[in-house]
Amino acid sequence: TAEPAFTGVIKVKDEYEKQLEINQLQSEQQIKRYRLYLWIAILVIVLLVMLWMVLRMKANKERIKIEQSENLVRRVLVIYADHQKDARQRIMNEFGATYPQAHEKILAVYPELTEQEYEICVLGYLPFRSKEIAQLFDVQENTIYRYRTSIRKKVGTDDLGTLVSRFLA
Repeated sequence: TAEPAFTGVIKVKDEYEKQLEINQLQSEQQIKRYRLYLWIAILVIVLLVMLWMVLRMKANKERIKIEQSENLVRRVLVIYADHQKDARQRIMNEFGATYPQAHEKILAVYPELTEQEYEICVLGYLPFRSKEIAQLFDVQENTIYRYRTSIRKKVGTDDLGTLVSRFLA
């Protein structure tokens, strides 16, 4: 009679040990899950920080671009206000110094533009009206209107300022 009771105790002990082993495996699996969740949370945080940094850099780049453009306009207006004969060339030099690859980029896309048409596009991007551009070129205002018509036909747009700004980097 002692043997069946002992067998029963052994069975209970074996069941208990199996249950302990199962509980231990479940605990280990739960710990592994928690570690995985922690790594996922860390990755999400890192990605959010990186996104924030990229957006901040983009905003700074845009701010710098606006400041650069505003500074160019100020310098160009000072040159224009001087009423010197070489004002147009000095304005184009300022534009070229500020945006060194603009000339090459625009003429690569629109090779049919003449140098004067290119300059009219740039002056149109800057705060100059046709009358002021005519003064810079020392021609009649109607001549500038004809140039603008020719430019519009070649590039397919009426907004010369937007045309130029697309190529500024």
